[in-house]
Amino acid sequence: MNYKYTMEFTNGLFSGAPSIRMDDDANEIPANIIIIDTVEELNTYLIAYNTGLKNIVLVDGEIQIVDKYTLEELTAKQAAEESEQLIGQAKALLTASDYRVLPDRFAEFATEEQSELVEYRAQLRLVARKQSNILPTPPVFI
Repeated sequence: MNYKYTMEFTNGLFSGAPSIRMDDDANEIPANIIIIDTVEELNTYLIAYNTGLKNIVLVDGEIQIVDKYTLEELTAKQAAEESEQLIGQAKALLTASDYRVLPDRFAEFATEEQSELVEYRAQLRLVARKQSNILPTPPVFI
């Protein structure tokens, strides 16, 4: 018994779920389902698809591997992800230093240390508000 590998397409895009059909399956195959000749060919498509950087598309009955993003879109996506990560770090550092500015704790610091701590937290807030993209160095005493 032979098997056929198939890929289903919706609006010209691979649906993400290949299937296996019996070679002697009498059902007519819809136009949006394409038979793949070999498992190697199927793997080529799946590997490209699973990178997250490629789309598998159906153009005039032919399967093509195309870029999912332009270079500009990919660069913008990476920049946005890096920005969100930086903002998350700034917020975590702010939370971690919150207790140091409670009145009883803050009063324990020398005036110069208080100024450094206030400036450090102000710089963290700038990062959290997307007004800066540089995490400040924490004061030596914290």
